[in-house]
Parts: sequence; C-alpha cells; structure tokens
Amino acid sequence: MLISLCLTSCLAFFPPSFPCMRAPVAAVLTKQHGGGLTSLEINFIRFGSAAVILFLVVPAAAGWNLMRRSSWMQWPSMSPKQILFMMLGVIFASFASPLLGTWALFKIPIAVWNGLGSLGPVWSLPMTWYFKGEKITLRTLGGALLAAVGATLLGIVSKS
Repeated sequence: MLISLCLTSCLAFFPPSFPCMRAPVAAVLTKQHGGGLTSLEINFIRFGSAAVILFLVVPAAAGWNLMRRSSWMQWPSMSPKQILFMMLGVIFASFASPLLGTWALFKIPIAVWNGLGSLGPVWSLPMTWYFKGEKITLRTLGGALLAAVGATLLGIVSKS
C-alpha cells in the first residue's frame, strides 16, 4: 500500500507518454490501495515521498551549484498584503486542495472526480479578472462553459 501511494508521487517526475493520464492513474492507485488511510495520511505519504525524491534527485541532476547562495534564494520585496496573499495561496494550493481532493476521491466515482478536476479554468476566470484585471474573452468563456457542461454530464451519467 505504501509503495503504490509513493508511486503516485513518482508519476509527477516520470510522466508516461500521455501526460493527461497521470491524474487518473494516480487516482486509481490511491483509491485501490489507500482505502484504510485518511486523506491527511495519504497526502503526507505523497508529499513526503515527493520531498525525498526531490532531495535526492535535484542536487544530483543540477550539481551542487544549487547549494550556493544565488539571487533566486533571496526573499522578494513585497508589501505585507502581498505576503498575506502569497501565504494564503500556499495554504490553499499546497494543503487544502490536495486534502479535499483526496477526501472527495473516496466519496465519488473516479470519472466524476477527474471531470471535476478539469474545472480549474472555470474557477480561475473570475479570480484572474478580480485579482489581476485580465479581460475575459469569448474564447475563454466558451472553454469554461464546455468544461462545466462536460463535468455536469459526467455527474448526471454517474448517478444513473
């Protein structure tokens, strides 16, 4: 069980020929072998094994030049409001989203779970409009509508 959950982390580093298959394969592995664990434990295994892999692979791949202090390691100059938004983004993207996603994986069918995962662009449209002031074009609105319709159809079909 532990090995198959660690493999879900490896899928991010060694993608198959079709990158769109990473999430479904990881979901199937997690659902088959992670049934006795909580979503918090599953995410601890996923991110813990990913951290170990990164710790071992990155210095070897990039050489030890990463260990020297360089400009990318310095704290950016940001206002307290920008730091707060950055910290909230880290909390939601790194902790809340995987935790809730893994919890939902055991509550709904995998096809619906994967379909809901494709709704990211739908949620990002109003956020980029509000926070960054980007224009929403007809093309992006049409893509978001197609994704929402597809996820809705998956939900309807899975109930029957």
